[in-house]
Amino acid sequence: MKRKTNVFLDFGNTQFDGHLHNIVSKFRNGYKDNTIPGLAKDQLMRELTGKDPLTPESKWAVQQALMEAKQKSEKSDKTFDFFDAKGLNEFVKKSKAQEVDVIVLTASSFPNAIRAIYEIKGLTQLKDISMISVPIHSNRTVMAESKNTEIQRYEKEQKSRIKGLDTVHNIFVDDTKINIEVFQKSKNPATNIGILATRGIDLKQLNNEVDRTLTHLNTIGKPKPQSEIEPIYENVNPLKVEENQDIEEDLYGSYDVTGELKSSKHKYREEVVSTEKNNSKSASYANSEVKDMKLNLSRFTEPKNQRQREVKQGVRSPASNAQGIDRPQVAAKGPKLH
Repeated sequence: MKRKTNVFLDFGNTQFDGHLHNIVSKFRNGYKDNTIPGLAKDQLMRELTGKDPLTPESKWAVQQALMEAKQKSEKSDKTFDFFDAKGLNEFVKKSKAQEVDVIVLTASSFPNAIRAIYEIKGLTQLKDISMISVPIHSNRTVMAESKNTEIQRYEKEQKSRIKGLDTVHNIFVDDTKINIEVFQKSKNPATNIGILATRGIDLKQLNNEVDRTLTHLNTIGKPKPQSEIEPIYENVNPLKVEENQDIEEDLYGSYDVTGELKSSKHKYREEVVSTEKNNSKSASYANSEVKDMKLNLSRFTEPKNQRQREVKQGVRSPASNAQGIDRPQVAAKGPKLH
């Protein structure tokens, strides 16, 4: 199974402080043919809307539009610049390395104006970014639904294109509350996250959300590490486990060599009996060792003349009967290895 994370970013008042669509619209309305040498008004429109590729002349037109907007913005709180151009560029670079799709989703008639701004500001990671533009509408709910429809369409196309794609996580960042609400209401919150950007993108939050989805995707279907698995019988007396054995039957049942299922009850009884036998053997062996130790110690407490009498009479002391004391076992010599 394959899984994917997508990040949809609005542009105006989300990446960029101000509405680029409005800036370009005002510039276009006042533009006359060849104001910029070699660029007719109709050609400018075709390039800004994406019908034709951008030329150096149309890029210059976008830059002129920005300069005029800044000159008239003395009474405005807008900077008509990116909130964090460098941070945005680094985020997209990181996302590409993580195989996360980043898509610009904006309500604008001039998607190529956005591309021109990326190039003018040196945002190299965004020059080939995917871009989806929805129509401008006076009804904000209609625009919100249009954006949500485009997200659904992108996911559907993605699943048809990537064989075996099972789960898709979508993160949508926008400055308009209703856009986020419409998105969240129609989506499963477990795999779809809406972030309201009240003053530009919070890149730290966005990075955390992306990392969280990737961590979730990478752990689905994988067994937990041994350190995270809680021991079932950690604080249970083994002799009392049999009381709850029926509950764990499926977990601990096993098959014998004939293919017959042996329940954990039988297995447990066998283990208990085996343990008892082993304990009995261990106890006997321990008692034998104690006796041998006592015998071995006796050789150090016997009177010297007593040992001499026994040697003369041909009697071995009890201590000498201990294996390996008077006659250490020497391994037989084998042939030398050359």
